[in-house]
Amino acid sequence: MSASITVKKREATRKSNLQEAREQMLVPAVVYGYKTEPVNVFAQEQELKKVYEQAGENQVVSLEIEGDKTLDVIIKELQNHSFKDQILHADFFAINPEQEVVVPVPIHFIGVSQAVKVQGGKMIMK
Repeated sequence: MSASITVKKREATRKSNLQEAREQMLVPAVVYGYKTEPVNVFAQEQELKKVYEQAGENQVVSLEIEGDKTLDVIIKELQNHSFKDQILHADFFAINPEQEVVVPVPIHFIGVSQAVKVQGGKMIMK
């Protein structure tokens, strides 16, 4: 595991408190999953962006809940603002390190196959 992030527990869930936190560059998030009761947390937005660039949604991240415990998680979902470069919410899914996890892995085709380009073949993508 190369990526890690530290988060703080959050008690208040009122909308005004969440807006105030976002102004301080804190992203409201939730941690749930394997042997974990759902926990509301705040993550630093810049740190979260950095970890997401490194790990995406398909690598295990070490998540430390400040003053509590450390979990192996996958970033399940990020909700982004529609036109600002801002993360509105994050979901962290705690995994069982002894069990296989199925995650989507995007494949991006670059260039054109020689069979298509030279020989007139067809490329079928689903």
